[in-house]
Amino acid sequence: MKSYLWLGLTCLLCSCGSIREVQNNSTWQAQTLNTISFDASGRVGVKIQSSGYSAGFDWLRTQQMETFDINSPLGNTLVQICQDTQGAIARDMNGKIHQAKNVEQLSLSTLGEVFPVQHLAVWANGQWLDGVPYQLEKDGSLTQLGWKITREVDETQQLKSLTVRNDKLSMQMIFHQFSFNPTLPEQYICELRSEQ
Repeated sequence: MKSYLWLGLTCLLCSCGSIREVQNNSTWQAQTLNTISFDASGRVGVKIQSSGYSAGFDWLRTQQMETFDINSPLGNTLVQICQDTQGAIARDMNGKIHQAKNVEQLSLSTLGEVFPVQHLAVWANGQWLDGVPYQLEKDGSLTQLGWKITREVDETQQLKSLTVRNDKLSMQMIFHQFSFNPTLPEQYICELRSEQ
């Protein structure tokens, strides 16, 4: 039986996630930066077939590292996923540590599906992945790597939501806060590595 790592743990939450339909209102561009630094938080809703779940999230991306925390309604970190130069590492809700070469392989081994966590930062920034075939759809969405991506921004171009979906699952991130180039101390190694 496969561990549902960070998606499955949201079953602990009482609320059922829903993916709301939004009209893409951002302009997509070619990828311009290899590393986009930001600090973000909000709510994430995941729908896998007929089941839906929601949770809070904190997402930090710097030049050297990226962490994605799934939080309980009380703000406790239930699952943490981290990518650094040594690879991807995650701690599930039972405290078990999972490792892989990258987040893509980590999601495949723990979730049974390849989930595009490693590409979310580029899509959230309103860009398509460089060197990867893509299509801009009539409804304003982007299709890439088998995912349909919709991005909603406010009148100041601040990111409000990011939705990615394929025929098996969909995920919507509603952003309460999104700040580019956070002034945080640079961290090079995932803290989870010290817990092994």
